[in-house]
Amino acid sequence: MANSFTINIANRRGDDALLNVLFTADASKNLTGIVANTPAILQTTPKTISMEEVTAGRLYIGYGSFPTAPKQPVPEGDQYYGWIEFTKQSTDQGIWINLSNVDLLGLPLALSGTDLEGKVFSLGYNKPIKGIIDQLKTTALTTKDKSAIVTCRSGQTKIVGPNVKPKSYATFDDYLIVLMNAGAKLVITSDKPIGPKKVFTGSFLKAVADTDPIINLTSAEGDTFTILKGQFTSELILRCDGGSLIYNGTTIQQNEGNTTVKDGKVVNKDPITIDRNTITNSVFRNLLIGMHEGYFKPSGINYSANYPFLSPFDQGIGNAYAQVLHETSNSYGFPYADSNLKVLIQADPTKPLTMTIMKDDEAFGFQPAANEGNQPQSGNYSFGIGADSDLGTIEIGNCRYLPNSAGAYGGFLPTLEDWTQMRFSKTGNFIWIKTTGDGFVSADNCFLSKNNPVTPVWGDKVLNFPSDITWNLIVNSPGNPSVKINKFKQFVNGLLSKLRRRK
Repeated sequence: MANSFTINIANRRGDDALLNVLFTADASKNLTGIVANTPAILQTTPKTISMEEVTAGRLYIGYGSFPTAPKQPVPEGDQYYGWIEFTKQSTDQGIWINLSNVDLLGLPLALSGTDLEGKVFSLGYNKPIKGIIDQLKTTALTTKDKSAIVTCRSGQTKIVGPNVKPKSYATFDDYLIVLMNAGAKLVITSDKPIGPKKVFTGSFLKAVADTDPIINLTSAEGDTFTILKGQFTSELILRCDGGSLIYNGTTIQQNEGNTTVKDGKVVNKDPITIDRNTITNSVFRNLLIGMHEGYFKPSGINYSANYPFLSPFDQGIGNAYAQVLHETSNSYGFPYADSNLKVLIQADPTKPLTMTIMKDDEAFGFQPAANEGNQPQSGNYSFGIGADSDLGTIEIGNCRYLPNSAGAYGGFLPTLEDWTQMRFSKTGNFIWIKTTGDGFVSADNCFLSKNNPVTPVWGDKVLNFPSDITWNLIVNSPGNPSVKINKFKQFVNGLLSKLRRRK
């Protein structure tokens, strides 16, 4: 059908007669090539399936027959399987699609296709599944509880994820104690369906009893967001679900949805409830990302809008299972890995997709995430560079800014309390910026505009450049201003010390 998209199935294992396939979805339209919620042998199943729309679709591949709907394959069961996830509703331009190892690491699959920008993508693993499983056994499964290691009835070994078997994995207890004792400061930005995003400011608290607040946040509008210690345990953090939080004095279940079922029909909740749920769910999500990816530090201020600027897991803290999956695959390692780890793709529905069933001893399909477009989606500081500029990719930490079709740049900047390099890939040069106060920059005459030396200037927390910008090749990158300041302080302190001795 003209409006349908297709998924081709390729098997590198060579055992179609032993493998089974199952397609499940909350809803689908004009499905062909497979029957929804009905297990089938791969050998007798068409290797191309298509559909026009799908909500929460999953395509499973595994050894042995899958259960019949409404039952789903069980991560901790003894079946060796894997799956891909995808959604395309009538309002979607592309197909939202990804690999997932959130619940388990088992039979390896790869995905390839074309994204909405016309770029070919490939999702897979840069290390054989057997090697990744061995790595997880030594780095992530550090407790006496080994129930996350499952020997399947077909002979393979799989690993059940920490959201299903949290007791098999290292806890967040020590990390939480450090953050609580330090009163680690937080600035957490929420999503919002209508109007500007809310920004919540607060901290971790020294909670003792389960009923004591462990996190307390307040927005500029006066909204309050509180989580009790008993609702932010290591197990609940690993599960990314299961507890409750308090918003404006009302207790709300974490991840509460915006629809309900009444008389057998799905009903949208009222706009006020949808707004509340969007805010609370996104604040909770950003808190969990900070914990799982190890972004929260006891000193300074922890900004959720800065996540794209930071390197995940670089403190050696967080979800060790998710870290291994991040390093060895293009797959989800925990439920919120799509936020800034580049594992969710928008595929072009007019181009075929291919799901490849991999061998356990091969690395296949992995494509490093492109270093582009990973930038804050909100913040108090931004920058703008006029058209016809030629600077290459602009890099600030892990943030990447590319020029638009007119050769102009712009976007939100991370909040930077220390002098930080703003690097330009065209020449490899850089300037220094700080986004505190009204903004600071060290870049005297570093650029040319129409062959005239120029320096960017701050105005209303926007770092402004003119148009037609290139790097001034007779100027070197400036030195770190903080080093100059420290040397000046040392000089002044030395003079004062000499004066005191003379007295």
